[in-house]
Amino acid sequence: MTCSAADDRPPDWAALRLSDAGDAKPGWITLLTTEHFNLQTQRAATIGEANGRASIFLGALSAGLIALGFQGAATGRTAGTTIFEVLVLSSLAFLGVSPSCGAWRSPSTTGSSPSA
Repeated sequence: MTCSAADDRPPDWAALRLSDAGDAKPGWITLLTTEHFNLQTQRAATIGEANGRASIFLGALSAGLIALGFQGAATGRTAGTTIFEVLVLSSLAFLGVSPSCGAWRSPSTTGSSPSA
């Protein structure tokens, strides 16, 4: 698509420049600054949430492995210890797999509004 002199509209792929804003430059600068601030805030919140989830998982993983180590060193092999091991390992597996399945997604990351 080319831009001809007869066509006053720029093509769809044309980049908007601040010089094209004319008298509305302060408004465009305010709009872009606000949008940039909002995007940076959302990025920081996402990073903080990911770090929180990772630290919860690592804490649960270390606690579960320590519990299995104490239990294995203290007692022999019984049906109760096998059930304990299965419960601990299945809980850790669920915590490890559930973020990738979307079980922990917040409404802000799914695109739906919480009030709907």
